[in-house]
Amino acid sequence: MAGYAYIILASEQQDAVLSHIFGSYMLKTGTWMFFLALIVALSIGLVAIAYLTRHLNQIIKTAHRFKEGDYGVRVPNHTDGGLAILREAFNEMAATLESNIEELKAVDRLRQELIANVSHDLRTPLSLTQGYLETLTMKEETLSSADRQSYLKIAYESSERLGRLVDQLFEYSKLEARQVHPEKQPFLLAELLQDVSVRYQIIAGERKLDIALEVGDGVPLAYADISLVERAIQNLLDNAIKFTPDGGRIRMQLSNQPEGVEVRISDTGPGIPEQEHIFERYRQVGREPYQRKKGAGLGLAIVKKIMDLHEATIRVQSWPDRGTAFWFCLPVYQGR
Repeated sequence: MAGYAYIILASEQQDAVLSHIFGSYMLKTGTWMFFLALIVALSIGLVAIAYLTRHLNQIIKTAHRFKEGDYGVRVPNHTDGGLAILREAFNEMAATLESNIEELKAVDRLRQELIANVSHDLRTPLSLTQGYLETLTMKEETLSSADRQSYLKIAYESSERLGRLVDQLFEYSKLEARQVHPEKQPFLLAELLQDVSVRYQIIAGERKLDIALEVGDGVPLAYADISLVERAIQNLLDNAIKFTPDGGRIRMQLSNQPEGVEVRISDTGPGIPEQEHIFERYRQVGREPYQRKKGAGLGLAIVKKIMDLHEATIRVQSWPDRGTAFWFCLPVYQGR
């Protein structure tokens, strides 16, 4: 015998043992990997939740502060992703609401001022009318004919003033509410100025005022609402007559300018010391010694609104003790 050969064949028992050992190893490894992945995912989730809730809490706190009246508060600009979109949307909404709230506050302040000023302005002519009519009623038998006529004249003038004030308030409220829409058409401003000038000659003659109309060469047709422009010119002329001393001069000038057809109305009154708020309603600047003649303070405000409707600008220039000039430009009719 030269030797032996041993052949060992894996038995079923060995296979079972090896399979059990390998399965146990994989199970442990898988279990560890599962728990490790779970821990990592949980950690990432907690970090993400903390990140999201921190910025969400900032947005919520900001919203509560805005609700409580801090309209200037905004969400800080350090969020990214979807929260950045939410932040921008909230900040834009807050800015819009703040602007609207400030507008409403301004309107409310103006409303209160308007009510106070209107009440004051209405009270004076009403009191005068009532007082003199009451005197006429109570002392009818003892008053002379001259006194009776004087009282009636004062009552009539007070009622006229009251009517003008009501008309101005109604007109201004319609302009401010944008209920007036200009119906533009081509027309000659020279003819309109001539008509207005003729109508005011009687009033000017009573105070020896000289109203002069000067029309330049080659003035083209203007394109605007003729009735609104006429109203603006009348208000400016009323203002000039009111503050020009007896024997003074008022000039109405019409010329062609690069910006359009220019209308300029100037007077020889005492001038305006402050011009910044002159076109605001009820913002009157005293022109001594003619403060006693001031009216409701709506005339120039109406002119400003009319010019705004025509996308034009009303300007003013004044010189102490030398007079004041108002002017505006209207667009030229281009033809169609």
